[in-house]
Amino acid sequence: MGYDRAAFDDFLVTNNCIRIGNHYTLASGRTTRYHINLKDFDVENYKRFRQFVESFIREMIEQPELYTFVGVPFGASILGCNISEGIGSGRQTIARKKPHDRAERPVDRYFTGPNLPAPGEKIICIEDALSTGHDLVESIDQARKAGAEVKCAVVLCDRRELPAFPGMSENCSGGKSTKERMESSREVKIYTMTDVHSLLPYAIKIICPENTSLIGAILAEYSTHGADAGAYDRMVHVNELSAGAGMAGKGGLNVYPTDKLNTRLLQRFVEKGLLTLETSPE
Repeated sequence: MGYDRAAFDDFLVTNNCIRIGNHYTLASGRTTRYHINLKDFDVENYKRFRQFVESFIREMIEQPELYTFVGVPFGASILGCNISEGIGSGRQTIARKKPHDRAERPVDRYFTGPNLPAPGEKIICIEDALSTGHDLVESIDQARKAGAEVKCAVVLCDRRELPAFPGMSENCSGGKSTKERMESSREVKIYTMTDVHSLLPYAIKIICPENTSLIGAILAEYSTHGADAGAYDRMVHVNELSAGAGMAGKGGLNVYPTDKLNTRLLQRFVEKGLLTLETSPE
C-alpha cells in the first residue's frame, strides 16, 4: 500500500502529535502556538508511524536499500536507525549532536553507533519537524565533512517557515521557505511527508473548530515566521478576524495582497471552512 498523506495527518492528530493553543518552546528558544511532537508513541502506534515513513520513502527514493538513513539528533535518531535497518542499507548510524573534539577521525567526530559510515557512503538525513533548518543543515554539513555523500533528506513535517540556518539569515531569504532555500544553498533534495498547510487546518477542525481567536493568533505568528506569502492577488474580507490583539471579532478584517497576513495558511483555513471571506468587487 502506498503513502496516504491524509491518513498520515489523521494519524498524527489522533495520536496527539500536534499540540495547539499553549505557548510551546521550540529548540531555537522561540515560543509558538502550535508544536509538532513525533517522539511519544506507544509500541503499536510507533509501528504504524514507522510504516507511514517507510511507505513514503519507498515512493520517493529509488532503491532505498542503497542508503543509510540517519536521524537528525535527537528527535529522529532512533527512527533513522529503524528505517535504515528496515528498508535501507541495514547500517545503524547515529549522528552526534555536538562533534567529539578528541576524535582522531572525522567519522568518529560526527557519528557514533554500531555502524559508522564508510567514506563515500550514501546517507539520507531524516528530520522530524523542519522550522528554520539549523539542525538539518548542521547534520548535512557534518555528514559531508565525515566523507559521506548527502544528496537528499526526508522531513516528516515542514512548518513552512523562513530560514535561519548557518550561512543564511531570515531577512535575506527573499521570502523563500527553509526547504526551498536549503535545497538551493546545500544542493540537497528535500522530500516532505506533510506540512502545516495541510496538518494545522485539519487538526484545528478536529480539535477546536470554533476557536477563531486561536486561528487568529496562529495566523499572526505565521505572518512573521512563515513563508508562502501572497496567496490572494486581491483584497479579501475575512469575516471572523479583526485588527485587535486577538485578531478575532465581528467586524471582519480586510486583507490586502501586500499584507503579511496574506499567506497560504490563511487560504487553507478558508478552504477548510474554518474562516469565511468576501472578495472585493471586480
